Amino acid sequence: MILTQIVVVICTTTGSSCINYVDVTLGVLSVSACEHVIQEIVRNHAPDGTVLRRDRSSCTLMPVNTQNDLAS
Repeated sequence: MILTQIVVVICTTTGSSCINYVDVTLGVLSVSACEHVIQEIVRNHAPDGTVLRRDRSSCTLMPVNTQNDLAS
């Protein structure tokens, strides 16, 4: 099974304080789907006076072994 971890970093405009949001979704996200999810998290969670730190935000694949992945 493959999961995609989405990390979004939102900081105050002065850069003195940052908030990290982490989400996980099943499967592999395309570049455009990753960007869409990042923007959605920003819309839903970024307070006034904050900005997205795109250089610190990303989507990363997370392979996970489950019982179904193991050979009998």
